[in-house]
Amino acid sequence: MTAHPHLGVPAISGAVIAGFLALTGCTGAPAETDPAPVVPTPTAAAGPEASPSDAQRFASLDDSVSRQHASWEHAGDFSGTSAALEEVSREGTLTAGIAPGSAGTIDVTLPAPRDPGADTVVMTADCTGTETYWIRVVQENPNLVGATCGTDGRGVIGVPLDDPTAATELEVTVPEGSRIWLATYYAAG
Repeated sequence: MTAHPHLGVPAISGAVIAGFLALTGCTGAPAETDPAPVVPTPTAAAGPEASPSDAQRFASLDDSVSRQHASWEHAGDFSGTSAALEEVSREGTLTAGIAPGSAGTIDVTLPAPRDPGADTVVMTADCTGTETYWIRVVQENPNLVGATCGTDGRGVIGVPLDDPTAATELEVTVPEGSRIWLATYYAAG
């Protein structure tokens, strides 16, 4: 080791020892006894994950439609069971009509598209359970579409409209014991 020209070897050695003690946490004070060990407190077991909120579910359905259609017009969001559907209002969307149908269906009347280029009703849903939900587009050339509820049940289904200037009639069948989140849109086919 080379000595500093103004400091002697003992000063440098003392500085090195002081630095070493500072790095190791030694202070020269007497050691204290270790406190009692901390026993972890039991915590409640994690419960099942909370299900997504209605807003999160409908945002996810919007994302599904956006991946398949470059532009679309929102027609209505609906949530409910086989007993009844309720419209989930969204700013800028006209109100739909909902009424009990025949043979366990729920009738939904979507307002006509505002976009003159929209010629297809697009539907996607998320539902609980493992049975199949059905949606019939009531028009001169009717279409019946559906999907199985559960994790693989979401599909984006487009049905061409016979008359895009008229309101769209849907007959929705929700399986007993299931809950559905149905989102509807208009798009150019």
